[in-house]
Amino acid sequence: MIGYTYAAPKTAGEALALLRKNDAQAIVSLQHIAEFKTIKMDDAGCVIGSRVTLSELKQHSASANYPALTQALASISDPHLLNHTTMEDSLNASDIELSSVTAALLAMDADVVIVGDEMEEKYAFSDFLQTDLTHDELVAFVRIVLPDESTSSYENAGFLSGSKPICGVAVARQKNADNTLRIVLGGCTDKPVRLQSVEAALAGKELNASTVDAALEKIEGEPLTLRKDLPIGEDYLRHLIKALTKKAILKL
Repeated sequence: MIGYTYAAPKTAGEALALLRKNDAQAIVSLQHIAEFKTIKMDDAGCVIGSRVTLSELKQHSASANYPALTQALASISDPHLLNHTTMEDSLNASDIELSSVTAALLAMDADVVIVGDEMEEKYAFSDFLQTDLTHDELVAFVRIVLPDESTSSYENAGFLSGSKPICGVAVARQKNADNTLRIVLGGCTDKPVRLQSVEAALAGKELNASTVDAALEKIEGEPLTLRKDLPIGEDYLRHLIKALTKKAILKL
């Protein structure tokens, strides 16, 4: 039987030193690193430690500043999932049960902070999804800019109440001259996907039922790869995508 060593460091530096020193047979717990278990608000926004659970985030007052995140967390009804899933876990874009959170983070243009040997690097969440970490790098924090003059929303649908989401849409808008939108589809795709053609069609326009309906026709040209394991047909799913996207946009 192969033996394993176990360590529970109390700082990120100690954890990184252990990871550099040991091989794959070493188990290094991150549960006792206090800085990874905090939620902080400052003038720039919210910093969420990688070991913060979704339940802790849901109950923290900071989440109220980010409607899409609040609504995404509210859509997760499984208490076990909320209590045992950490912020780092929620960055797994292929997990359908966490697709609400990943979609919200991408819509809000969140950053992921990675620490390693004498380095700290910040990735846009969209870039992080394409990044492979080395064995001696750690996800430290998720950072979300304070939504100054902006707003966001999230809508989803499941097959049954409390079941896994079939489809969800997160939307964030900057209240600038163009009313810049970020619209993210999740749950029905393997990874969250921005609906950039719809974003472009709505740039600079008033958001109402007429303009949104016209923009949603652009979805037909999006190269979407929809999941095949969902309990509904593709035609209905495409209709659902449009309905949820419209609802999320008009909530802004």
